[in-house]
Amino acid sequence: MSNNEERCPHCNEKTLIKITEGKSPTINHSESNVWEEYCWKILFCNDCKQVSVIQESYSSENIEEVYDEETREFSYIPEVSTELLYPQIKQFGMGYKHFKSPDTYQEAIQLFKSKSYEESISKSRKALEALCLDFKIKEDNLKKSILVMKEKGYFDKTLFDWAEIIRFFGNQATHDYHELSELIAQNIIDLTGYLIEYSLERRLRKIKENRQFEYLTQEKKKIDEKTVMEL
Repeated sequence: MSNNEERCPHCNEKTLIKITEGKSPTINHSESNVWEEYCWKILFCNDCKQVSVIQESYSSENIEEVYDEETREFSYIPEVSTELLYPQIKQFGMGYKHFKSPDTYQEAIQLFKSKSYEESISKSRKALEALCLDFKIKEDNLKKSILVMKEKGYFDKTLFDWAEIIRFFGNQATHDYHELSELIAQNIIDLTGYLIEYSLERRLRKIKENRQFEYLTQEKKKIDEKTVMEL
């Protein structure tokens, strides 16, 4: 076990992480002369005390050519592909199929997985726009839509603050104001997922409550009419 300074995917703090890791044997594909290797790392955050798991993969298909000025020789280093296995990014079930924002959010996830980090942030902003439309809110711009969401009680203060952060970084990514890192994209993806989940969960619950109220109102009316007739 070794110690290394990394950012925790749970709390986003750059704290001391204890790392233990294990490697797979080299996998050779004889038919294509391609080899692959995998490394799994378990990380423990000394700050929030949470565990994370990442997978690093190497392949002879993705080799970076590096030139050494001193030796005047080339070396070939396999590029590393990193995937966060735990905690997993939010997925949405069939209960959300009538809403647009979860589909847009899944597109943001796919962009993130393909390492198109700034594009994934821009798509997260699109998911936020779709979330407002799911609530029938469409203003001249996203900032106004978010404010109306708050005024109508769809966003509480916390959700409003989250939406503003997503909008801000979405604007940065869309207009190329600043280069945004993988870690920023990871946190925007997570925050967007939480925002959509909490907002739509409240809406679904309200719809269900309204349906239950309407049903019971109709049943009450039937009983009242029957009572009148019996009298």
